[in-house]
Order: sequence, then structure tokens, then C-alpha cells
Amino acid sequence: MKNERQFEIQFASLEVGSHEFALDIEEDFFQKLHSAEINSGSLKVNVELMKADNLLVLEFNIDGSVKVECDRCADILELPISGSNRLIVKFGVKVYEETDEIIVISEKENTIDVAPYVFEYIHLQLPQRKVHDEGDCDTETIERLNGLEGKTQDEETIDPRWEALKKIKLDA
Repeated sequence: MKNERQFEIQFASLEVGSHEFALDIEEDFFQKLHSAEINSGSLKVNVELMKADNLLVLEFNIDGSVKVECDRCADILELPISGSNRLIVKFGVKVYEETDEIIVISEKENTIDVAPYVFEYIHLQLPQRKVHDEGDCDTETIERLNGLEGKTQDEETIDPRWEALKKIKLDA
């Protein structure tokens, strides 16, 4: 990452109230954090930090696009990413049960590194199935995959021991 410290927010010197931070995410961000799914990307992250005496509330608004491999043809696919997430940071001893949305840090801390949270939130915006629109996949790869398909189940020979089962009529 060009400036690794850009993801560290120093909250101790901030006054109680609302503060905004703008972060730019580029290819080196995903390489530094060893993303297996995302090859590269260009995103803008706006972080709104609401500081209170005993906690911080961080609202992350993410907008941009990432490049991933298509699940069907393994060609590069650019996906738009847009979403928002909330992180609540409480101060104290870790007696609270942490959740996906709430973390507890020591009262002695004066900065928080938001890079791992941004990384996670970007990955949460990815669809489960990442494929090109129909017809946009690499045709050569699709033809090779279709050629690898063997016989369909109907063409396969059926073991004679199971042939009798086909004759059974089930009442539905």
C-alpha cells in the first residue's frame, strides 16, 4: 500500500462528535492483505466516525469496483461494489462479548487500524457466484469445458440389477 498509515485513524486527539475520513483502495491493498478472491480494484471508502466518551461508531460507505476471476471461464471479471457497514468500538477490558459489529479495545489505545475491517467489508459485498453475463465468457474456455463433459447419465449403461427398479411405478 502506498501509505499503510492511511488506514490508521487516530481518535484520541479528536473531539467528541462526528469526523469524516476518505480512503482510496487500489491494487496494492489487496496484494498486501493477501486476497485470494480479488485480483485488484479501485474503491473509495468514506468513514464517518462518531466519537463519544466511551465508544466510537464507525460507518463505512464503500463504492467502486473490483476485478475477480469468473467462476465459469476463469477470465477477469469487473464487479461493481457498493455498500455500507457499521463498526462499534468500545473501550475497556475485554469482558464484553465481541460480535461482527462490536469490538472492544484497551482504553490506552489511541489509534485504530481499519484496513482489516475495510478488507472484510469489501469481501462481504462480493456475490457468491461471480460470473460474466450470458455470452460474455471466454468462448474458447467454454468450448473446452463442454468438450470435457462425458456421456450424460441417460447415455450411460444401467447395471442390470437395477433395471427392474425402473419398472416400478410410484404413486405421487
